[in-house]
Amino acid sequence: MHETTIARSLVERVEEIARRRQLMRVEVVGIRVGVLRAVVDSTLREIYRELVAGTDLEGSRLEIAPAAMLAHCRACGAESETTRPFRLCTRCGSRKMSFTRGQELFIDYLEAEEG
Repeated sequence: MHETTIARSLVERVEEIARRRQLMRVEVVGIRVGVLRAVVDSTLREIYRELVAGTDLEGSRLEIAPAAMLAHCRACGAESETTRPFRLCTRCGSRKMSFTRGQELFIDYLEAEEG
């Protein structure tokens, strides 16, 4: 389950940011996840809750928003941006698609008390 790996990396990164910025209490961690990553939001939230139990991040909430993917059709040249994965060109129906965005995963914001 790749959500476990993602959650571990996320917790490590948020702890590092909190230390560096001298944040007292992180309340919300907002992330953007590209739709091509195929992350199950509820699973990621649950694993995050388990990993932060007993740490300085305990009680923080994980908010997940989709990061749009950008697809380019090599047959007709159409470009499409969407937060829903698809494999066929929305203009010509071709399967000759290349995806230039959609694998992102980044921390968008933290809501926290400063120290």
